[in-house]
Amino acid sequence: MNFRTPTARVPTCLALLLLLLCHPRDQAAGDESAQPFGIDQRVAWTTSQFRGSPEPPLPYRAARVFPRVHFKNPTVLTNAPGTDRLFVAEQNGKLFSIANQPDPEKADPFLDCSALVSKLSGERQEDLGFEAVYGVAFHPKFAENRYCYVCYVVRFKDSKLGQHPQGTRVSRFTVSRTDPPECDPASEKLIVSWLQGGHNGGCLKFGPDGFLYVSSGDGGPAFPPDPLKSGQDVTNVLSAVMRIDVDREQPGRAYAIPADNPFVDLAGARGEVWAYGFRNPWKMSFDRQTGGLWVGDVGWEMWEMVYRVRKADNFGWSLYEGPQPVHTERPRGPTPIVPATVLIPHTEGASVTGGYVYRGLKFPKLVGTYVFGDWETRRIWGVAVDGDSVGSKHEIMDPTVRIVDFGEDNSGELYLLDYDAGTIHTLVPNDAPIDNHPFPRRLSETGIFESVSNGLPSAGVVPYQINAEQWADGAVSQRWVGVPGRGTIHLYENAKSIPGSMFGRKLEFPQDGVLVKTLSVATDRGEPPGMRRVETQVLHFDGRDWRGYTYEWNDEQTDAVLVEAEGKTRLLRVADAAADGSKQQAWRYPSRMECLRCHNPWSDYALAFNVAQLNRQRGFGEISDNQLRTFRHIGLVEDSVNAGAAGNPKPVASPPKSIESLPRFVNPYDSHSDVNQRARTYLHVNCAHCHRNGGGGSAYVHLPYELPLKETRALGLRPTQGSFGLHDAKIIAPGDPFGSVLYFRMAKLGPGHMPYIGSSVIDQQGLELIYDWIRQLPTRPDDQSLLDLLVAKGEKADEERSQLVDELLSNTNRAALLARAMNQRKLPRGAQQTVVDAAAKHTDAAVRDLFESFIPEERRVKRLGDAIKAAELLKFAGDAERGKQLFHKTSGVLCRNCHKIAGDGVDLGPDLSQIGRKYDRVKLLESILEPSKNIEPKYVTWMVETTAGKVLAGLLVRKDGNEIVVKDSQNKEHRIALGDVEGTHQMQQSLMPELLLRDFTPQQVADLLAYLAALK
Repeated sequence: MNFRTPTARVPTCLALLLLLLCHPRDQAAGDESAQPFGIDQRVAWTTSQFRGSPEPPLPYRAARVFPRVHFKNPTVLTNAPGTDRLFVAEQNGKLFSIANQPDPEKADPFLDCSALVSKLSGERQEDLGFEAVYGVAFHPKFAENRYCYVCYVVRFKDSKLGQHPQGTRVSRFTVSRTDPPECDPASEKLIVSWLQGGHNGGCLKFGPDGFLYVSSGDGGPAFPPDPLKSGQDVTNVLSAVMRIDVDREQPGRAYAIPADNPFVDLAGARGEVWAYGFRNPWKMSFDRQTGGLWVGDVGWEMWEMVYRVRKADNFGWSLYEGPQPVHTERPRGPTPIVPATVLIPHTEGASVTGGYVYRGLKFPKLVGTYVFGDWETRRIWGVAVDGDSVGSKHEIMDPTVRIVDFGEDNSGELYLLDYDAGTIHTLVPNDAPIDNHPFPRRLSETGIFESVSNGLPSAGVVPYQINAEQWADGAVSQRWVGVPGRGTIHLYENAKSIPGSMFGRKLEFPQDGVLVKTLSVATDRGEPPGMRRVETQVLHFDGRDWRGYTYEWNDEQTDAVLVEAEGKTRLLRVADAAADGSKQQAWRYPSRMECLRCHNPWSDYALAFNVAQLNRQRGFGEISDNQLRTFRHIGLVEDSVNAGAAGNPKPVASPPKSIESLPRFVNPYDSHSDVNQRARTYLHVNCAHCHRNGGGGSAYVHLPYELPLKETRALGLRPTQGSFGLHDAKIIAPGDPFGSVLYFRMAKLGPGHMPYIGSSVIDQQGLELIYDWIRQLPTRPDDQSLLDLLVAKGEKADEERSQLVDELLSNTNRAALLARAMNQRKLPRGAQQTVVDAAAKHTDAAVRDLFESFIPEERRVKRLGDAIKAAELLKFAGDAERGKQLFHKTSGVLCRNCHKIAGDGVDLGPDLSQIGRKYDRVKLLESILEPSKNIEPKYVTWMVETTAGKVLAGLLVRKDGNEIVVKDSQNKEHRIALGDVEGTHQMQQSLMPELLLRDFTPQQVADLLAYLAALK
């Protein structure tokens, strides 16, 4: 039989309830093979219309050249002046040249670097191992001097010896004048070397000035970020682009440092440094027309970066990864931080490969476009370059090449080097036949459902249930999986080395497989007929990538329409007993990029379709069976081995593991299960898709279920992304939920609310679970007596009750305690209203946000970020005179409480009298909206904790052998004797508060910007 959901029009939650209440017949006892399966026989899915893309085809595609030539894991593709040959380096150290002819028979050997490992260091050959070749460049006068420069890396074979201090090397070689040319290994001359490490950089390019430019990484692994603290340190050559003169030598060097390098006169600095603040600059190039230097920099957790590099530029690593704070407590380098020219979020790319500004003749429309790509996702993008302006990023060709390097021939035509296949490609017009199959823009056109309005899936589309649902702002879910025909989803064992594996297992879908989820919300109190479908999400595997689409249900509940790529937000009226029956709730339909923020390769894309989620008992009509057992029986899921193994890329069936041996999640909301399992499951399904290696969560905490708690980097550790004013804050403070940033961020709305994506409503039941879990882990500070007094005051309104509320709101720890009491409805109505009124006016946004959930949606603060984009604000023409009145006269405008202009105001923050000389309108707006993004060292906020438990935050005025003096946000100085200081911490949060513009109109913002920009 083919199990399908009932044909009656049953709302989502009622259908699930009926399945649970039917008391289906359990599996027969005895031999498992004799037990009845939930589905006897699988039906092929033949109605699928879900293929292709709603976007138009891209203009170019990759075409292979030199069809008889291929390489093993190549890393470098370049050319040489005065010759038409192309040169390729393999990671293993072998270099080749290719005659640039239509079909050369083979590549010619050029140099083998693997034999050079002991030649320069003086160590024994057996102690060293060759690691890789990362850069090759030919001298601009190669035709005359025959000089070739190679960057290669050696390491100690014994890992206990650590990193080789001079393991990354740039050497010069002499090339023969024969045809084909060969490089003489005996001619090697070491030019420069630096620390070998996970991030070596190693790209070599000669600039139009004739100097050699060399890129270097931070010398560390992916985690922890920048462990050597090299990103902002110019006393070494790590995390930099070096600029050296290889035609001259200075004492002690095989090169000279150009006199106009930016740090030649800075005490202690390495004069070779031209620019710095890179993580792992992977490939750079010069625009052959303008001379501009372009660098691709491999990011950490959230962003990939492309920079147009100029003298002395500081690109921020590891204070920042692009715009994302990382280690803002660390000191900044000698020059200001420069923003990235192009940002690639980790929803689109994961390992950028720098390219070239196209200056060829074949594609006139591409001239002046910087072309670059991503090694992981294989996407190739372009940005138009016109003088100092750079256009928006857009894909230009189908992602088929594992792009490890770009090359350019003498005429400026581009080549692409494929790391996996070891092949070379060029660009050609995408003249492939266009698939006229229309992408389904209505749910009814997808072929997933036989009857959309009744929720009846097409034959072959299989419903499934999971053990642990992700919080979805109170919505309930129905799920289906579809694989065209009778295709198979392969379950790979021992896949720990594969990104996205969980419990050592990974599921792999066939092309055009889909996962479908419909979300429904209650619109009437407690009545199932009030359930209404709001959104259906479809994850589609196109054979190469997973892509996310969302469909918005119409009011008639008859169909759903594809939401545009940028997503949308809609106000719903939902049931809420605490709000006299119903309330307004903002519902976010995610953009396609937002979908991929969570459904990323490190979390295995599918998120909920995995062994631990599917391994459960469920009803199939009258039969109850283990869901995975049934899926195996019908061939929907097959245990396999050799996933992607070299020489055997096809899956091979393997004997299935017993159901009992497979991992299984518990229901986080089931109070009968172990609280530790419940909490870890909750954090996994709601947080771990970002908070894991590579997942994009910038907080240095990892929350996958299978990771032991002590390895999550959360237990007892200080947060790096803000403490929200919590005294002695920890990410997880054992026994103390109110000192735990994890709990606090779940309890609040507004900036810092978690989950960060896909939720704007607090999960009160989940919050209680995390409270109980943290509470059971040792003793906690307790302000319960204050709360008990407030509860005892009853409905009687008096001054003492207001004082108790003010005291409980005096710090964020106590405020979190009070918010929990309100969620549990422990406060009398009068006391609760006092709390809401006081919290709504609170000057501390962290406290205010904790209580926002008690305020109706229509009365909440209309944050500027929710109402209008910053780019739209800049479109308004401002009036400087009106802006002057705002700053100096208008009540409620707080700028003058910290800043002075022409002597008017308070001397706490920077004097703004000439701020227009430093920042334009764009930078001014950014500094107001994101005051913590770039903080000048003298305005860094310090937190001082005293032995008596008092916490002071402010600017550091003085610290000597006797005392510490800080100035708080009220411009008041506090003196603390050193003997009374428990600890001090630099904060990543500016003393300048956020949300300063939340009550402004767009016109007022424009007026204020006009005034500030005019102060020159």
